[in-house]
Amino acid sequence: MCDNNYLIALNGFNDKISLSRWEIQILKCIKSKAKTESKIASQISLNIPVVSLLITDLMMQGYVERTRKRRMYFFTREYFSLTLEGLTNLEAVRSQNNNFWAQILSILRL
Repeated sequence: MCDNNYLIALNGFNDKISLSRWEIQILKCIKSKAKTESKIASQISLNIPVVSLLITDLMMQGYVERTRKRRMYFFTREYFSLTLEGLTNLEAVRSQNNNFWAQILSILRL
């Protein structure tokens, strides 16, 4: 899973963000609304077991949180949503990616 990792230094601190492209897709997917694992898996076109592992890793990093909602007495659903730290790191990755493409365009214009 180390194929496409993005490493970013935040504001001169020694903290590094290491997110794979699938983790970034999951964070983008749950940015606006909490979703279930199956909904996330269908939106990013991955198998549920793979998405489950990625979400677990993101939860361990503090980027995603899980809430359980009870529908009936015995039936609950788990919803996953973005934390404030996850949103901050997602925006940092996106701005770094935008800066990269801006640099490529400026080189091509020369």
